[in-house]
Amino acid sequence: MKATKPQIQEKLDVEALARDDELADKYNVTVTNSFSILGSLPEDVETSWAAVCTTILDAARDTLPTVIKPKRPWLSTKTLAIIHKKGDARLRGSLDEWRRYKGIFKAKSKADLEVYYGHLADEAEESVRQHNLRCVFQTIRQIGKKPTCSSATVPVQHNDGHPCKSVDEQLEVKFAEQFKN
Repeated sequence: MKATKPQIQEKLDVEALARDDELADKYNVTVTNSFSILGSLPEDVETSWAAVCTTILDAARDTLPTVIKPKRPWLSTKTLAIIHKKGDARLRGSLDEWRRYKGIFKAKSKADLEVYYGHLADEAEESVRQHNLRCVFQTIRQIGKKPTCSSATVPVQHNDGHPCKSVDEQLEVKFAEQFKN
């Protein structure tokens, strides 16, 4: 039996309704039209609730964007646009343009990271003032996350400087270094 990945249900970005008035109006029109198409509801409460629930969810799925958890949450939308421009330049084969966008991206991402860490520090300080240590520890955990790297190990070398060729050689050299008196 083959193990399968659990299906993750996409979350809708409901907060976008508060940020974007145009989207809120579009969602309002969609919900209104959906209920006018629905007509009268049945007498059974469970059936009526199921119809209302599916109507609202369908309208939301049609109009609202989904929440995308970024790998780098500190990057601003302008910096993400630079990434896309850099990728387009690479695909076109324009090396000079790609290098220019690379430099712009480095500068913008560094500034975004400073702003992000400053914001996290301000949140932690405010939490300390309110004696809310849970938020402080969550912030510390968030800052302390280390990126995972794929087996980037430093090669073990003999005393004369040439690298070890097998795992047994590496163990012998490390053992000798550890217990050398």
